Amino acid sequence: SCLVGSEMCIRDSTGTYKLGQRILQMDFEGAYTQAKIYAKVYMKMPDDFYTFQKDIGLEESVIGKKGDVFQLRRSLYGLCQAGHLWWQLLRGDLLSLGFKVSRADECLYTLSTKDGFEARLIVYVDDVLYYSNDEARMEALIDKLVNERKRALDRMGKAAWFLGIKVEQNLDKGMTTLTQTSYIDALLENNTLFPGLQDCNGTLTPCTRNEISKAQCPEGKVTPEFFTKQR
Repeated sequence: SCLVGSEMCIRDSTGTYKLGQRILQMDFEGAYTQAKIYAKVYMKMPDDFYTFQKDIGLEESVIGKKGDVFQLRRSLYGLCQAGHLWWQLLRGDLLSLGFKVSRADECLYTLSTKDGFEARLIVYVDDVLYYSNDEARMEALIDKLVNERKRALDRMGKAAWFLGIKVEQNLDKGMTTLTQTSYIDALLENNTLFPGLQDCNGTLTPCTRNEISKAQCPEGKVTPEFFTKQR
């Protein structure tokens, strides 16, 4: 499955204010199950599926009996080819709408028309950031994914979080701020080598601005106590 790196998210989001639009977000629901599977794959239903079939509302004529074997018509989470099948499906959908795959990153899709319409999509599996210089026209393209391609998706509005990155947008100032404070806090909190780092003092630069003398450098094996003294 195609993945976009954080650097692409950061690099490409700077173009949004050239287009003068908000960065929006959407999520495809049950993405892997939306792709058809053409290889012959067979499976049995989990036993609990039959235990709760009345609660689910399925008749025996639909799900068969315990021990029956079924041929898959659509992909499922856990299949080795599931990610690739979803990537092929989404890629085909976007290309059919006129988008092109960026040569810089295969997870960035661009659309430029002769009448001046510009749009961008950044894809991470089933999570998508998108923006354009005509929001109504962009939403009409997404409507085609829903109505013509029958894709189940959730439009989440203005992007706030993406890949653990907090997205803050200020159109008036022309600024997009991307922060990973929660990720850094989690790294400090879960650090088992040097516990208690979440209480350490912050600094604007990772290194001291003062000259470090040889006497200040640790000798021999560095222990956690050494770092405690540096806080």
